[in-house]
Order: sequence, then structure tokens, then C-alpha cells
Amino acid sequence: MQIAKDDNKQKRGKGYDEDLINQLPYGIPVAILSKLPIDEAARTSILSRKWRYLWTFFCGTLEFDGSLIMKDMKKDIKKASGRQLQMAMEIMYDAERQTYTNWINELLTSLQCSTLQGLKFWFNVGSRCDIDKWVDFAIQKKVQKLELYFGHSFQYVLPLHFFKHASFNSLCVLRLKSITVTKEMLEYFMCCCPLLEIMSLVNSVVPNTMEVSGPSLNLKCLELVRCLELKKLEIFADNLVSFKYYGPHLDTEFKSVPSLVEATFGGSYVEFIRESFLTQIKVLKLDITQNVPEVMLNTNPIFRTERNFSMECKCSFKELELVGFCGATSEVELLMYVLENAVELKKITIDTRLPTKPKLRPQGEHPNTWDHEQNRKRAWKLQDKIPTGIEFLCL
Repeated sequence: MQIAKDDNKQKRGKGYDEDLINQLPYGIPVAILSKLPIDEAARTSILSRKWRYLWTFFCGTLEFDGSLIMKDMKKDIKKASGRQLQMAMEIMYDAERQTYTNWINELLTSLQCSTLQGLKFWFNVGSRCDIDKWVDFAIQKKVQKLELYFGHSFQYVLPLHFFKHASFNSLCVLRLKSITVTKEMLEYFMCCCPLLEIMSLVNSVVPNTMEVSGPSLNLKCLELVRCLELKKLEIFADNLVSFKYYGPHLDTEFKSVPSLVEATFGGSYVEFIRESFLTQIKVLKLDITQNVPEVMLNTNPIFRTERNFSMECKCSFKELELVGFCGATSEVELLMYVLENAVELKKITIDTRLPTKPKLRPQGEHPNTWDHEQNRKRAWKLQDKIPTGIEFLCL
């Protein structure tokens, strides 16, 4: 009799499992699918009749960063020899990109969800195509995390009228690269997105003067990287915890930042380390691998002695390491400032080797142009300025 029962279970097998799946409450399968990449979620349509269209209620994060074919073709184009071959491959690449954007449009049309956790478009679209529709889709689906980059070949201007037409108070994270953001658009984000905690603008066109403030501003992290039009920045953000700026000197006023404890600067960052808020900073990151070409100097950097740094704040860290040192004025100024203010400093390491990660290399630098020995000579010239009680190491 026991054998007969086991045989009966085996006969039930697959159908029995399918029944269990189909008996799950509607919300559970949708929650599971929303944890998967959208292409994998769509494949579940073959599981059962009930699951055929379940994936269309996907409410997780959609990420569109180019097809694998596009990425492989892009690499091949760079390696191709001969202009004619490159042109032929670029035509094929454009065709694949069009196929990819058509797939995106079909997918977005199929989705029936009312909200989305995240939406990311991060690839070179080549032309304006359907970008406006994609941005409008993000607003209609009340996206919580929005990331936009359509390539550096053109600057896409965020359409304010789309945002005003429908409330977008669900936004928590905003990351924009090579996007034009008007003054009115920034004011909208500050005043009409009370849940916005992270805002990152990279290589983007912004107003000359930016005021970070708002009656219900909840911003905790602000990143401004190579937004070269920006000349003046005023920040009234009581909840701001982290601030990051890469670029040339900026007229900055930290009007109200009582919660700010972490700051990161790249480029002409020495202009910032004397700011009044420095006394409250617990983590200060200075990225010397991001120096812009105009601050690069010869083997005898000239000290800008007319710049007086505040001596009210004494740094408490004990070790300083400069990675990617090449002899820029700002690097030398930084070192001298630290020597004057880091009263507990015990060790200084200057690493003149070329950073291995391409994104960490100084702008415009190629491995073949990085003069390691010359940079070491510049670094060793600083040894005489190091007090005898501090260990000096040059790599």
C-alpha cells in the first residue's frame, strides 16, 4: 500500500507543484518577480496560465544600460582598423541600438503596474528618440529612484512641464549625467520632492548660481561633479550628511549644514578645506587624481602665499596618503596645510604611481604619458619641508 501511495505522488508530481504556485496570493508572486531583472521576470510567463501576464505587474527596478550586443560592438569599433570598416560597424551598431530602444518602448507599454521602485536609462541613445516618453513614464509610475544618462553627444533638457503636470512627490534618489537642469527644474526638486534624499549631478549643465534650500527639504547627500557652469553655491540643508564636489574653484556658502559630517573634493579642492564647517567634518576625502589640466605645474610648483588658511581648526588625523601625486600646485598646498594644522600627524605617504583604475587616472592621462620617475623627483623635493618627527614615504 505504501508503494501505491508513492506512485500516486509521482503521478501528481508537476501538476501538484503548479497548483501550489497558483494558490499563492496574488501579491506574493508579484513581489518575487519584482526582485528579478525584468527579462528574467518575463520568462516566468511559461510557468502556468495564471503567470502568463503576471510579469506585466512588475514594480521593482528597471535598468536599461544597453544590450550586451551593443557593448560588444562598441568594443569592436574601437579596435577596428580602417575608416571604412569603422563606418560599417557603426551602421550595424546604430541598427542594434534602434532595436534595443524599440524593445524598451514595447516593454514600457506592456507594464500595468501603478508604481516602480527605480528606473535607469544609462546608455548613448544617439538621438533624441523617445526620451521624453521615458521621462514621462517615470513620472506617471511615481518612480522612487531615477537615473538618467543618454550619452555626452547632446545635452538633454529635463522638461519641467512634464513634472508640473503630475505630482512627483515619490522621488527619493535622483542621479543625472550629461543632463541640462534649469533653475526652475532645480527649484521643483527642492520644493516639490519632500522625500528626495540623494541628488547627484555629473557633467551636467546647471545654473551659474545654485541655491540648495526648500521648506520641506530632506536632502541628505549632494554630489556635484564637473558641472562647470556652476560659479556660486549656497546650501541651506539641515539634514545634509554628505557633500561631494569635483571641479574648479567655487564660491560656496554653507549657510546651514548642522548635520554635515562627510565631505569629498576633487580638482581645486584646497579652496574648500578652509571652510567654516570643517570643524564638524569627521570624514574628509581629497581626490588628487581628479586634478584638471590647468592646475598641473612644472617641477618647481609656485606656492600661492597670498592665500591665508584659517588656523582655528586643528585636524586630528595621524596619517596622510596622497595617491596619484604628480606635482600640482593644489597638491603641494594641501600638504603644507596639513603640516600646519594636523597636530597629531605621524606619517605621510606620497604615491606617485599611476592609478590602475582608468576612472581614477588624472583627466587626459594615458599610461604612456605618466612620468613616474619625474613625479617621484617632485615628491622627494618636498622632504625638506617635512618635520623630523614625521615619517616620510615616497612610492
